[in-house]
Amino acid sequence: MDDENNGLMRATPEWIAEKYDEMNQKLFGGKLGQCDFDIFRTWKGSQGGYLGKFHIANRSVRCNRNNGRMFVNTFLGKTFIDKDNFYMIAKPSIMLNGNYSGTEDSLLDVLVHEMCHYYTYMNGYCPQQAHGREFRLIASIISARSGGRVSVQRVASADTMKGYN
Repeated sequence: MDDENNGLMRATPEWIAEKYDEMNQKLFGGKLGQCDFDIFRTWKGSQGGYLGKFHIANRSVRCNRNNGRMFVNTFLGKTFIDKDNFYMIAKPSIMLNGNYSGTEDSLLDVLVHEMCHYYTYMNGYCPQQAHGREFRLIASIISARSGGRVSVQRVASADTMKGYN
């Protein structure tokens, strides 16, 4: 919803879903699958530290230390996660911090950042680090595909944070 006084807005689950679909087509070639969307709030208010998060809701998901594959234990044994069953098993979600307001472009940067996290997990492999090599690779590709419109960063800089209240 837009803040008429200063041109800033706060993300809603509906806005996230709409922009997710749009950016998935434009920047990810439609490769990202189904995802849930929500808003979270931090107890620190707008000084809450982070702007968005990618979350795997299924707490039973584990990583195989030998090959990095994600799996869940079932009564039949291990069920490995892949692109076809990722949503059904992992229950991924993208959430943006409802304490923040920002320009649409700045909120879009946060959303696409979280979409890059989704991309690193969607084939059923655990990245070695949250903002490690896999993340940096897809983030640089996506930033380039956007023609400079989206700036996917590892962490927000002081300049980036100026777009948020």
